[in-house]
Amino acid sequence: MNISKTNKVIMKALMVINILIIIDYFVLVAAGMTTLRDVISPALSVVAVVVLIFAYRKYGEGERFKYFAMSATSLVLVGYCAATIFKDMYGIWMIFIALFILYFDVKLIGIMCGIMMAVVGVRYTIAFVTWRMPDGQKMDWYSLGYSAVCTIAISVVLVYAMRFAKKFNDEKINAIKEANESINEMMEQLKEAAVTVKDNAVESAICIGELEVDTDNSNVIFNKIAKGNMSNVESIGKQTEMAVKITELIAKVEQDTKLAQVGTDKSMQGVRDSYFTMASLRDNSSRILNINEKLYNAINGFVVNARNVKNIISGIDEISEQTNLLSLNASIESARAGAAGKGFAIVAEEIRHLSEQTAELTRDIDSIVNLLDEDASNAMGLVEQVKNSLDEENEAIAQNMSSFEEIGMGMDSLKNSMDSILSSTDDVVRYNNEITNHIEQLSSESQEVMAFVEEVRNLNKKNKEKTRITKEYIDRLEDVANKLL
Repeated sequence: MNISKTNKVIMKALMVINILIIIDYFVLVAAGMTTLRDVISPALSVVAVVVLIFAYRKYGEGERFKYFAMSATSLVLVGYCAATIFKDMYGIWMIFIALFILYFDVKLIGIMCGIMMAVVGVRYTIAFVTWRMPDGQKMDWYSLGYSAVCTIAISVVLVYAMRFAKKFNDEKINAIKEANESINEMMEQLKEAAVTVKDNAVESAICIGELEVDTDNSNVIFNKIAKGNMSNVESIGKQTEMAVKITELIAKVEQDTKLAQVGTDKSMQGVRDSYFTMASLRDNSSRILNINEKLYNAINGFVVNARNVKNIISGIDEISEQTNLLSLNASIESARAGAAGKGFAIVAEEIRHLSEQTAELTRDIDSIVNLLDEDASNAMGLVEQVKNSLDEENEAIAQNMSSFEEIGMGMDSLKNSMDSILSSTDDVVRYNNEITNHIEQLSSESQEVMAFVEEVRNLNKKNKEKTRITKEYIDRLEDVANKLL
């Protein structure tokens, strides 16, 4: 049976019947046989049916439709009470129909039918006995016929409703049996599912326990990682400071090396100038040595000549002595000759004077020659000393030139070392910059690791909380499974 279709038919029939009832009441009001107050109950019934139709079309047979149906039933009940209880049967009839649509309960329908039949019987029994309506109006055949027709119509509807309800009840019982069998099968399946759920709950509890242990272990591990990473961060900070200091030291070394290179270049130039000066000094010393040798030879020749002069003076001195002896002999002989030898004596005297002057001159010359010989000997000694000094100076100059050559070679090697140091310094700066970049990258990665560790910690906290909640759910599920078993 299509319940939805039946409900639609019933609601449309109710709409038509209530509209006819309202028209009938307006006719009675126009004829003076009733009042407008009697129209309230069927009018509210029409409103209730309209509400039911609207709710059914919009919401179907769900909870909202039941809510509107209950509201419509309450509206009809209030309207019926307002129109005075038992004044007419339409309010009760509408309440019955609304409940029929709302609940579709066979027992409730039977109770309502019994109440309606009792009310109708009591009402019309009183009417036949007193020949008056419940409102005090005198009974007439029209009212009696009208009431009889309404009673018969209501009775037919009630009988139809009872038959319809019985049929529906049988179908509902069969449906309930089928549903019961399905429920039994579902219960068996539910028991099996409960056993499975219980087993899975136990396994899940074990897994969750292991997960909690693993979470705690992972927290411990991540705490160690965090501590290690913090130590790495501190080490990285120290390495960064060391790298900065190394950079400063390298810059200072590079600056000092450049200054040393400038000083080395100046020293190289000074060594070259000194070398050339020493070479010039060596040449001048060689020339002086040659001149000194010539001077030595000249002085030596002078000494030789002076000694020759001295020999000549010795010969002259001997001649002077012999001349003096001859003059003495001539004087003796002139004295012997007397007056004849007087002129010869004068000549002899002159010769003696010349001989004495010659002897005196030779003595003076000999003194001068001795002085010259002595001075020449001293000069030769000085020249010899100068020669020795020049030889020593030349030897020292040669040694100095050799030293300057070695110094020059050392300065060249030092310059090459300075250039190599500068090149190595550039390499060290480049490598230090790379190390600094790696340290900065490592620091950034360490910070990312710290952020990741913190995030994992938070996730572990959330997972632990969710694990606790899941464990509670599993415990509840296990309790439910135990209850189902």
